[in-house]
Amino acid sequence: IRGGLILITAAIVVGFLLVKKQTSWIWSTNFIGLVACLIFTINPMMFLVDQERQLPLRQLAQTIVEVRQPGEEIVMISFEKPSLVFYTQQQVEFFRRATNAREYLEKVVQKDSSGNVVMIGYPKKFIHVGLQPGQYQYLDSRGAYQLGKVPKNIFLKKQ
Repeated sequence: IRGGLILITAAIVVGFLLVKKQTSWIWSTNFIGLVACLIFTINPMMFLVDQERQLPLRQLAQTIVEVRQPGEEIVMISFEKPSLVFYTQQQVEFFRRATNAREYLEKVVQKDSSGNVVMIGYPKKFIHVGLQPGQYQYLDSRGAYQLGKVPKNIFLKKQ
């Protein structure tokens, strides 16, 4: 509604300028109308679009907060999403490649093989890290992301 009112107002002013034969001010009026439309319409709309874009990650973060036990690490295999740290208020280890995540988990499991790791990423990343569907507890899936709880001992290197 705001954007429409701004553009209608600009059109009325341009019409008035045409009637008064003040054509030199038409470009300025159009520019001011465009800037006002961007400020009062597009900018707030971008906030809403960003909220919706972050919704799946926010929902999964809420699930993590509910199911994560003390001492369980959170590992994300995907593009780094600092907002996950913000939403969970927990430390998150980010890996872009599943092989890097697996190497990290193999090192972690050497120190302590008990417990679980909370893992979030695209469903294909779970397979790329070497997990089969029955090897981890599926917790939730939102948007493009999947959330699971993986026993650390799965990452023990077989001798």
